[in-house]
Amino acid sequence: MDAERITITAEKNEVDNELQAAKDEILDKVFKVKQDHDKQTLDFCLIGSKTKEGCFNSTKNAPFQEVNYKFEDLISEATELQNQDLTHKETLGKIGVDFDSIETHNIFSEVIIGTSDTYLSELINKLSNTDWVRNGQVYLENSKMKCPFCQQKLPDNFENELKQTI
Repeated sequence: MDAERITITAEKNEVDNELQAAKDEILDKVFKVKQDHDKQTLDFCLIGSKTKEGCFNSTKNAPFQEVNYKFEDLISEATELQNQDLTHKETLGKIGVDFDSIETHNIFSEVIIGTSDTYLSELINKLSNTDWVRNGQVYLENSKMKCPFCQQKLPDNFENELKQTI
């Protein structure tokens, strides 16, 4: 029994040594890539990666995602961001619309008043919720003649009455 235990222990130690050697090789390879970029443009991205273990752990824990840019693109952007002679770049052209004239157009000074000839108008005016009712009309189209809010059956001709009111 002791001989078997010694054999198993020796095999375990051998596997542990192989595992450690593989881990050391991976650490060395990952750290080598990091060292290739030390003290260069993207060095600030390597904070927390000064040791082999820190570098490996930050790499291991980083979520993998496909990217559609190249390493050189990152260097170019980082160089531009770190440049002391920054200049403003226009990303969008100016919109050629005079919003002041739109907002002051006389059409916006007209008050839209619904008809008060329907049985709904009294209630809507009493509650002062014309906008709420107007906005809720879009839900009525797919409600199968049930109130989209309380699910009660709507009276016949409700849609026409509502359209006349708003």
